[in-house]
Amino acid sequence: MCLNLKCYNTMKFIHKLSFIFLILIINQACEVNEPNLNLDKLLVGTWVYEKIVPQPNANDEYIMVYVRRSKFETQEIGFSFLQSNQVIRRSYYGRCATPPIPIAEFQGRWQLNDKQLNIIASQGDLKGEIVGVKLNYEIVEVTNDTLKLKILP
Repeated sequence: MCLNLKCYNTMKFIHKLSFIFLILIINQACEVNEPNLNLDKLLVGTWVYEKIVPQPNANDEYIMVYVRRSKFETQEIGFSFLQSNQVIRRSYYGRCATPPIPIAEFQGRWQLNDKQLNIIASQGDLKGEIVGVKLNYEIVEVTNDTLKLKILP
């Protein structure tokens, strides 16, 4: 029990500090996190295909992993997402799988709905002709350096 003024002031200070700490915790718990707020801004840039990872316990589900680069090198494939919702899709072209496999850049548009990425672009078919294609992905993860996409039907 506090009988002197110094002890009373110390206890009063501790109570105020505890109250402020409690308010901060409640405020943080009630804060609405919007992780997708800047997802489209994180997506803008050049993404080079690195690997494909099969998902355990999932039939025919794969995660495609891309890494951010400043530009494409000669034999790299991937996407360049521009701020104007334009996309450059760099992919293999032609019907011959004997190296060197030709690579071409195809123009298109991209749209982001929550974590679903839709791309409408052109690509080469097996006859070497240009055809339109719609690609649907779920963004599994995007950071400053890595983009992970799951192919959607």
